[in-house]
Amino acid sequence: MKESIIEIVKRLESLKGGWDGYKSKPIQKSIIKKLKNISFTVSIIDKFKAVGFQEKDIILIPLSDGRVQFEAEKDGVYLEVEISRGA
Repeated sequence: MKESIIEIVKRLESLKGGWDGYKSKPIQKSIIKKLKNISFTVSIIDKFKAVGFQEKDIILIPLSDGRVQFEAEKDGVYLEVEISRGA
């Protein structure tokens, strides 16, 4: 990740409805709460590392339905993990 997770989460938290120029939803508050939980976020990053990715390979992107997705691609291997709402 080029930005710190804290910077990314702040940016995601500030997205308003329509952020993509269409009908996208703001990122769900429950997802922001999950991402602010360092042990949760580290566990996701560790899953990528377990299959050979480095932290610099991983990006966190918003999805238009209010969820987010971690993804990485390296040497023809692509992995994505979508984060849905939760407690």
